[in-house]
Amino acid sequence: MIYNESLELIYKLEEQKKAIVIAPSKEMNINRIEKNKQKLLDIYELGYQDAQAKIPEILAVISQDKDIKK
Repeated sequence: MIYNESLELIYKLEEQKKAIVIAPSKEMNINRIEKNKQKLLDIYELGYQDAQAKIPEILAVISQDKDIKK
């Protein structure tokens, strides 16, 4: 499966509530081998904030999973 098809599948699964996607909430102009420390810190902080924003959704899924297994 090629990259764009994989992304399409991932976001389709997210729409179906079969996956939780933690991805940057905005596009960052960053290279694969970025050396600019500030850009790296900025993308790290964005990732941290995006993950924090998904915690309620993640906990809801975990809670549902526990209820199903009871």
